[in-house]
Amino acid sequence: MAKKTNNGLPTGVSAVKNRPNLYRLEFVQRGKRHSEYYSCELTAKKELQSELQKAIDNFRERVESGSLKGGDINAKSTFTQAVEWFAEIRKLDTREST
Repeated sequence: MAKKTNNGLPTGVSAVKNRPNLYRLEFVQRGKRHSEYYSCELTAKKELQSELQKAIDNFRERVESGSLKGGDINAKSTFTQAVEWFAEIRKLDTREST
């Protein structure tokens, strides 16, 4: 069973202040901290915990397998993949009120 923190989120997941439905996934491997943002629209507590646990497990697997290097874009990515990645990141960086 996965460990939960005091706020009810899985270990390695934290809520981003002033940004509803935005979470930060963090994992430390060999002294190097890896993190990324994850957006989730679920509001039910059990569903949210389950979704975030799947997200952090997937993130850990990507870090441990070495597929996460400087984001999801690498030298073999196509231009279309780079544009999609950038659009997703910008969507997470832009507040709804902007």
